[in-house]
Amino acid sequence: MMKKTFLIALSILTLTSSLNAFASTLDDNVIEDLYNFKIIADKSDIRPNNNITRAEAVKMICIAEGNDVFDNDTTDTQIFYDVPTSHWAAKYIEIAVDDSIISGYEDNTFKPEQYVTYQELHRMIVSSLGYNLYAEQAGGYPKGYITYSNALEISKNMSLDNSAFATRGDAMQMIYNSLDAPIMEVRENVEIDGTVETVVMIYDGKSNPFISFRKILSGEVEY
Repeated sequence: MMKKTFLIALSILTLTSSLNAFASTLDDNVIEDLYNFKIIADKSDIRPNNNITRAEAVKMICIAEGNDVFDNDTTDTQIFYDVPTSHWAAKYIEIAVDDSIISGYEDNTFKPEQYVTYQELHRMIVSSLGYNLYAEQAGGYPKGYITYSNALEISKNMSLDNSAFATRGDAMQMIYNSLDAPIMEVRENVEIDGTVETVVMIYDGKSNPFISFRKILSGEVEY
């Protein structure tokens, strides 16, 4: 029988139920970092007050994870009925499914051109960091993911209507904030003292070396 052991560094998660009352500002340093990491392609085309689509959000998050996908990369796999292999974001969407960032709707659609809500963004970003397990234990979607998004400071200093459609500026700020959050990794079938276990590791800089998207994108660490 497989024994499951969870090694959890809870000290990094001081959970709060409230958000600060002031909106976050997308300043030049944020834009510069997002551009340098290729999360955005054009510093002059931010359109911060426009809404962002689900496909656009997935692309940014996948790049933030360190997935180096080129514009001409394609996929032969059609995962969703409404995302043909010819869709410009098909490869990113495939990666997002593989990484458990998205799962789509019950009718096997993804609705790539539909605007993404803030609560959907919370889920995508928290999932990209590997905290699905804890978010589900904390109440699932959307409550558990919003709780962990707040704990990981993804929505730091932002006042959001989580059921509303997200603006591009807010989405970029949230993704920027995720760059410095500690990554969690689940390692299955790890043999420890002769016993096969499932281990959850949070790279928090305390019990484990700190690993973040920023360090991966900067080439400081391999992951």
